Amino acid sequence: MLRTSLQAWLFRNVEGPLEDLAGGRARLRIILMLAYILALDSADKATLGAVAAQLEPALHINNLQIGLLVAVTVASSALLTLPFGILVDCFNRRNLLVIGIALWSLAMICCGGATSYEMLFAARLALGIVMAIGSPAIASLIGDCFKASERGRIYGYIISGELIGVAIGFLMSGNVASLSWRALFLVLAVLGLLLAYFIARRLPEPRRGGRGRLQEEPGRPVHDGVRIRDVVRDQGVGPAEPLILREDPARMKIWPAVKYVLALPTYRMLIVASALVYFYFIGLRTFVVVFMRAHFDLSQTASRTFVV
Repeated sequence: MLRTSLQAWLFRNVEGPLEDLAGGRARLRIILMLAYILALDSADKATLGAVAAQLEPALHINNLQIGLLVAVTVASSALLTLPFGILVDCFNRRNLLVIGIALWSLAMICCGGATSYEMLFAARLALGIVMAIGSPAIASLIGDCFKASERGRIYGYIISGELIGVAIGFLMSGNVASLSWRALFLVLAVLGLLLAYFIARRLPEPRRGGRGRLQEEPGRPVHDGVRIRDVVRDQGVGPAEPLILREDPARMKIWPAVKYVLALPTYRMLIVASALVYFYFIGLRTFVVVFMRAHFDLSQTASRTFVV
């Protein structure tokens, strides 16, 4: 009886509203799994800064070296996102995610077992390499699972996984890291392996070109988006003739495609703006606990509590 009542309460107050937002259970499952990927990555980056106080005496390192550990992960991921995006276009995305997350978990185990700064640095480098596959795979799956008018909303739900991951990282660092900073990396590795298992079992591989889109279930609210072409037409905005693409983008080679994208002012602005914001928040969540402890003379636990 208690179990039945609990299930009814969870469906009425948690599962039901989430399914309404997503447009059905199958769609919600995909959103949660993709958000889980981003949450794990964010949790890792948050915990590295949160346990800096334990890492520094254990490995005899300083704040600069802690920053390099984060920088090498982000830099290697950024450099390899483009070539890994080509892999995403050519191979099964679900299998690539399973392999990438499994290797990510292996790198986390190496982080937990590191006995020197050089070993931890190498593990963090490998971590960035395997995570480079996550962003293009997520973007590609969103494009093929959801229609264009709702992708912004769906992507917003998935991006929320990053913020949830930061909170989880700080909370875990307060409980698990009290035993050992090594245990924290091992817990993240276990969570990664669980995610790889669920993706292998439950994440579909949709047909490319939007032919595998999941429609909202009957009875679910339909979120109609504003068509950009209608807005542009109503405002009387004409095409920029030099930027009109006159060949099939599916047949373009990688460098002409990159050159064309970078020729668009909007994309250039988005790339620069997102890079600046991303690196700012990476630095903030890495060193905010260190700063609060030193500047306000707070304990490790109190600093993490304020951050969360």
